[in-house]
Amino acid sequence: MRRNAASASSRGPREVEAALIVRSEKPKEVVGRIARLRRIGRYRLVPRPVQEIRDRYFDTPRNDLGTRRLALRIREMDGERLLTLKGDLRRDGVSTRRLELEAPWARESLRRVLGELRELDVLPKARGTPPVTAADPAKALGRLDLTEIQERKTRRMVRHIVDPDDEARVLAELVIDSVTYRFGRRAARIHEVEVEAKTGEVDLDEIVGALRERVPGLEEWAYGKLPTGKAIELGLTEGTLAVGEDGVVEPSAYDLLAGYLARGEV
Repeated sequence: MRRNAASASSRGPREVEAALIVRSEKPKEVVGRIARLRRIGRYRLVPRPVQEIRDRYFDTPRNDLGTRRLALRIREMDGERLLTLKGDLRRDGVSTRRLELEAPWARESLRRVLGELRELDVLPKARGTPPVTAADPAKALGRLDLTEIQERKTRRMVRHIVDPDDEARVLAELVIDSVTYRFGRRAARIHEVEVEAKTGEVDLDEIVGALRERVPGLEEWAYGKLPTGKAIELGLTEGTLAVGEDGVVEPSAYDLLAGYLARGEV
């Protein structure tokens, strides 16, 4: 998620977001309560179309991007492919700020992302930009020694957070995500809520506080979907992660996941 252009850094736009995990024995009920809300505090919520998203993440065999807290992603949504580079995560209260470059999958987009990675000494500077075709982008990234490390599918319900006196002014965006991670034949699902500021006129702390007051079962979550998925995969591999019959991560398992992530085990 992106920060407004007026506050962008010289290295590219920066997102400002807050994330909450649904930690409940009945996560679908929590999700349903949020979806039915039409106000949060003094702000109005306006429903937008549901989005179906497929994300694939790539790294070198040596985990060069992960070591530098960078994430390279191909997103497929509404018939479009997007190339995204995220990194430089910083906490600020309940919100986070990070570098984000995102554009439709094309040679120029790939050239810009590769330039950023080379400037950060993540990829060799001598190599050029491979051809971009309409086929699987993984082939182009594979020529750069980048391989797929994670796949997930997300069903996203979107709500615009608008000025109560002017519905056309979108101040922020709230999304309700049902995220299914796939690890070969295994799968696990989480539910998450994110709030993204679209202008500097909105207080994310205020929105998050009002949301948690209205809907029990939400807990602040300081980790992105990529590392969370890596922690889930580790828990499944070790046999320590509890998931329900429908594949949903059990509430008690989030302490395990947070432990993995806090200790840097993934």
